[in-house]
Amino acid sequence: MLFHNFLRKCAATALTTLLACQAAAAFELSPTSPTGSENFNSMWDVSASAPLLATPADWKVERQMDAPRTLGSWDAATDQLMYSGGIALPSNAKNGTWNFGSSTDESDRAVGGLSTTVANGTRCVNVMTKVTNASDTPIDRLTLSYAIEKYREGANVAGYSVQLYTSSDGEAWQSAGEAFLTSFAPDAQTAGADIVPISTVTVENKTMMADIPAGATMYLAWNISVSSGSSPDKAMALAIDDVSVTAGFNSGDAHYIFVENASGAKQLSLYSTSSDHFAPKPGEAPEMSKTINGVTYWGWTLGGTLPTDIHLTDGEAYDTDGFTLSSARDYYLCASPAGISEIDDPDSYTGWVDPDLPPFTPSGIYLRGEVNSWDNLDGWEFSNEGNGVYVLYDKTLNGAFKIADASWSSACNYGSNGTNIVADAPYQLQSGTDSNISCGANLFECKRIVLNITASGEATLLLESNDDPTGLTTVYVIGDFNGWNYMNTSGALNLDETDQLFKGRISMKAGDNGTSRWRIYQRLGMGGVWGAASDGENALSGTLVKGSTMSVATTPATYDVTFDIVTGAYTLTEVESQITGISLSPADVVLMRTMPETVKILSLNNSLIHYNDQNEVFNAIAESMGKDASWTRHTLLGKSLATHWDEGDGLAADGTPGAKMMVRSDAWTHIILQEQSSLPRTNPAAFRESVAKWVGYIREYCPNPNAAIILPVNWAYSSDWENFTAYNKMFIDNYMDVAAEFGLIVCPVANAYQAVYETEGTQGIAPWFSDDRHPTPLSTYMAACMEYGLIYGQDPTEISWHTEGLTDTEAASMRSYASAALKSVTNYVDHINGKIHYKVAMIDDFGLEYAPEGDVAYSVSGGGTVDSDGCFTSDGSAGEFEVTAAVDNFSKSAKIKVADCVTEVESYPAIYMNQDNLTVSEDFDSMGDAADATLPEAWRIDRQTVEPRTIGTYGVALTNTTYSGGINLPSNAKNGIWNFGNGESTDRAVGGITTGVDNGTRAINLYTHLYNDGRKNIEQLTLSYDIEKYRQGSNPAGFAVKLYYSVDGRHWTAAGDDFYTYLAPDAQTAGYAEVPGETTTVERQLPTGLGRGMDLYLAWNISVASGSAANLAMALAIDNVTLTGQLPEVPVCRHYIYVDDCTGWDSLGLYAYGDSELWGAWPGQAPIDERDINGTIYKVFGLDTETGSYNLIFNNWNNGLQLPDYPIVADRDYYFRIDDQKAVEIDPDSGIADLAADNGFVTMSGNIIHAATTTQFTVWNSCGVRVASAQGLEFDMNTLPQGIYVIKCTAPSESATLKVMRR
Repeated sequence: MLFHNFLRKCAATALTTLLACQAAAAFELSPTSPTGSENFNSMWDVSASAPLLATPADWKVERQMDAPRTLGSWDAATDQLMYSGGIALPSNAKNGTWNFGSSTDESDRAVGGLSTTVANGTRCVNVMTKVTNASDTPIDRLTLSYAIEKYREGANVAGYSVQLYTSSDGEAWQSAGEAFLTSFAPDAQTAGADIVPISTVTVENKTMMADIPAGATMYLAWNISVSSGSSPDKAMALAIDDVSVTAGFNSGDAHYIFVENASGAKQLSLYSTSSDHFAPKPGEAPEMSKTINGVTYWGWTLGGTLPTDIHLTDGEAYDTDGFTLSSARDYYLCASPAGISEIDDPDSYTGWVDPDLPPFTPSGIYLRGEVNSWDNLDGWEFSNEGNGVYVLYDKTLNGAFKIADASWSSACNYGSNGTNIVADAPYQLQSGTDSNISCGANLFECKRIVLNITASGEATLLLESNDDPTGLTTVYVIGDFNGWNYMNTSGALNLDETDQLFKGRISMKAGDNGTSRWRIYQRLGMGGVWGAASDGENALSGTLVKGSTMSVATTPATYDVTFDIVTGAYTLTEVESQITGISLSPADVVLMRTMPETVKILSLNNSLIHYNDQNEVFNAIAESMGKDASWTRHTLLGKSLATHWDEGDGLAADGTPGAKMMVRSDAWTHIILQEQSSLPRTNPAAFRESVAKWVGYIREYCPNPNAAIILPVNWAYSSDWENFTAYNKMFIDNYMDVAAEFGLIVCPVANAYQAVYETEGTQGIAPWFSDDRHPTPLSTYMAACMEYGLIYGQDPTEISWHTEGLTDTEAASMRSYASAALKSVTNYVDHINGKIHYKVAMIDDFGLEYAPEGDVAYSVSGGGTVDSDGCFTSDGSAGEFEVTAAVDNFSKSAKIKVADCVTEVESYPAIYMNQDNLTVSEDFDSMGDAADATLPEAWRIDRQTVEPRTIGTYGVALTNTTYSGGINLPSNAKNGIWNFGNGESTDRAVGGITTGVDNGTRAINLYTHLYNDGRKNIEQLTLSYDIEKYRQGSNPAGFAVKLYYSVDGRHWTAAGDDFYTYLAPDAQTAGYAEVPGETTTVERQLPTGLGRGMDLYLAWNISVASGSAANLAMALAIDNVTLTGQLPEVPVCRHYIYVDDCTGWDSLGLYAYGDSELWGAWPGQAPIDERDINGTIYKVFGLDTETGSYNLIFNNWNNGLQLPDYPIVADRDYYFRIDDQKAVEIDPDSGIADLAADNGFVTMSGNIIHAATTTQFTVWNSCGVRVASAQGLEFDMNTLPQGIYVIKCTAPSESATLKVMRR
């Protein structure tokens, strides 16, 4: 009977699949069947209640991995999606193609994807289909409707877009034009939602012209991509749904009017005064669009009585004179500011050119940056307008960029002066610098980008904003209340069509001086500024001046704001408010009870700590003071905390541990979060968001969740002395606000910079800057002394050691400045003295804060005392406590956790996978039939006794079962953990039984732990397992087995619908005479991989499917588990570069310039593979070209080190051995001698390395992991296990790098 049920289930599934596969082609259209549609709901398997990854017939998807806004061919696309899901997509959801599903109807599907900036990741997604003319009559137009659904918000500053493309051959694509471009403004966050789709935008009944002869095919492709630039991170999850295509068939009688809209008006209508063919003024909107040679035309059908004249209007100021139609034919017209003109040859026409613009003159100078993938594109070449003036017109700019010629030559290579560029202000460029110019978080709509280069080579750049008010429906108030974030929309004023005034309600919080300063901008990104006539004017009404950058200063309150863009008049009407509560911060603090003897510090930092090795300076100071301390840094030069976050859970793009992996790697006592240099000042909201994410991650994932978190305060740039003091104050204030919110410590480095500036002026502070922002060894020493004083609670003036190169006087001065800066700040959290300083504010109903007018009463639930000033002092008791503040009738509580540091990382047994062991399996048969049988190595199990469908922690789970059996299990069989079997063979399975009795089992979890100990990532993990039933269960909710995965065995992510197995309720709760009574096999691909050096934990949760009643339970078990992975696909290249890496660097990149930037912008490409050649492990780089001359630069992935240029001709394979000084081309078969210093000051005798003078020996293994270090005249290799090592020998005046095999 069971076998027949199984056959019926298989037959039903096969029928569903067969019907899906045999569905009619997507769009085969004819006059009798002109419309086709697709809603993708067939991508849900109803019988299995699971999504399908196969697309409907004649639909394909593809992902571009090189650049956004690009399309591949129809033939290269695939009919298989990569992932499925949709609800609560995390910020690190897998990039690629997705079958998205609705939260309200799981069978409602949509097709799209997610992009990323990670190496070898998805840059954009294309959804493709084809339209076939199944008739004898040509198709001349297509009317399309479709929905674009958002399944995850994305905070990419450029926003995201969906553009439809067409092709006659599936190879060469042409944009369908503006009518089929849907743009999405950036969201405030990158996050999913529980209710999806989050939003839907419908493109409805839009017509495009088409040319599909009888029997021919047209291809359609929806490109989902970041709107501009080359950084598709913080991506929206967008999908296409509910597509409808209707064909129009042309017998040859129809004609059309096509108009290029170059008028500046948002949309045009067409009317005629000589015929009723078109409606009278304001006329008719366009019926269709078409694109020829990159020019978009709007179309109207020309039929019936021929009008003698036509007019075009926007219903307002734009209204053309009449254009005479001479005959019934197709017309191509241009509507420009001058009126209507006819286009003679649309096939060669490239678009209207403003006659007032100077003619383009090539300059050979380009704007190269993220906006154009750092290429020297024709559209970004400046026009030479003479006298050293070079101009680009009508450009949208964001991200980082430089000004350079095609070859990045020293003759023309301009970069940052250390500050972010802003609109409408000349920006002094720096020649020859490696630093990129940054737009910060802004997106600039530029009317002109003007480059001025003097005869001496000095250069400035001006971004002239688009200040044209035509067509604006929203303007933006920007100011103190939104942190002067020029992309923030909270100050939006929307156009009221009735009186043409812009209106909105804005809560203006106080800035530095107690007022709220603001200006109005016509566009986000600083475009079209309106400012005060005199700076700081304080009035509730007045007139703003276009182009003024002076600010209005308003008393903090909530106002209804109006603005007249014609006259500049504004009014502010205060909205009455009342106090509704109070705030108490910090709201949640972890207070370290005692400082461990061993201090372990991790910094997630950029160049401000990297320069001069601040961590090593700190370590030396701590050693000199008798402290056991070590500071490990994780550096991303020039990058933000958000970039650290985006490295993912495992290895970063360069193959080294990412920031999250570093946080999980040790029981750090202190973690330093260093933000990108100017970002905390220019975009405090982004700074706060990044800190919030990292604090949450550290508290959840760091082996020591009680680590002290430190924010070193960045400082103002030396290139802007006029704003130096004001900017330092902004830094300090913003850092203190974030520290107060999250209960963190600030290291007030900016206070020291400000102090020396106030005391000694620009001359005195000049030795602190190595350029416009980076520290010198002098200021690095100061900062290290300050960190020491902060962490240990000692006055930095007590330090005696200092770095070489500093005089005793200089060192004493630095210690004095560090001491004074620490004393100038009262941190909200003081771990050394066990204190927390609280602050209270009154909150009105608009969220504005005010100082309390009455006394604040404080109380604490235990753990110490709190005084009248809001200072809590711990009594040394560990535990969780609450501090409460009360003002008038309002009160607020804050949490305190006082705890010791966790000092050791607990390690767990694992099942090892690597490049040589890609498959692991477990059938549990080795356990035997004992009730207390021990699970196989790295397997654990637990029972949850509080709620069903809950997951425990691998570390505390059990390694043995409690009961054994399986045949004829009674309805009252023991609840708990079972070793199931049939009693007659060695075949075992592990699971359990739940119950509703008090303190009984509510859920069973079976866990395993895997670890990749190899040199390569493992991808496409296919997991198969059997779910075996040993007792029927009649619980009406049924039971389910759901798989979860985790990187630490504590925090779990559902593996998705593919790994959710529902078992319907049985008619009775009874055992089987023959077991297992039923078996369900699951075999699917996991939504995660196993990166090199990564852990992967799996948990099978066995529980009632819904509700809280876990009685009448099935007895379920897991058996026959197999996990198989694949190695990453190595790109096939025409040639390769093989590198024996003896540098000792943490990571290796290879950049090439010459005939082009062969692998894109600096730092180039990371290794694509590793290969063992004659016992040597080579890192492999692709060289996919047959010609060209290039210069190779080996570098440590933009972390400050590189080798001299090495010229090559790209027509063969290359083999190199490199150390940290040079690259040497080798013959891999020749047994060439290992690299060594030219003077050979080190020798080997047996397994002992000898040096002629005192030498620092640093040892890395073949995986690039530092495994040993020592100082002296010799190093004993006998302390190392056998293997291949790179040994760096560094003496005061010489160095050598050895590659040694320890046998």
